[in-house]
Amino acid sequence: TQGSLVTAGQATPLAVIRSAGENLADGVVSGPQVATYGALVRDEGRRLSEMVDRVMDFAGLASGSQVSARRTVALAPILDAAVAALAPESAQRGVAVRVAHPAPVPGVVGDPAALTSAFQNIVGNAVKYSLDGGVIDVVTTVTGAGRVQVMVSDRGLGVDADDLPHVFEPFYRG
Repeated sequence: TQGSLVTAGQATPLAVIRSAGENLADGVVSGPQVATYGALVRDEGRRLSEMVDRVMDFAGLASGSQVSARRTVALAPILDAAVAALAPESAQRGVAVRVAHPAPVPGVVGDPAALTSAFQNIVGNAVKYSLDGGVIDVVTTVTGAGRVQVMVSDRGLGVDADDLPHVFEPFYRG
């Protein structure tokens, strides 16, 4: 039997986990491939857990019952870590992600986990919808009054004009 594997760039974490699990259970893979599939299941399981956590966090925020852990945080390392987490997917697609920070980037008040999630989501979408071999620029700038702006620009497919009014709605997908 020849199994197929849904990869991370193609589907949800749950679909990847199920595909890998089916191939393992059916004996389609053996030897060194087992470790590769095990790592894939582990990594996608973590990704799925993070997604569920984000949904639960959002549900708490929307109901007004959750208070985020806001404190002064160093923004550049959080942004760098979020981009680094996307390195396998960007490398697989041949998409270069260039990050530029002024020196120094002042601290910002925020929830480190929420900032990480937001940056991974924005940069992840840029990677996902960029053409293979594309370039994404992530630039932080310090504006007046010590405010920090993070700009993510790509040369990808873009957002359809009809979808633009909805991009900040929870769970909206164009």
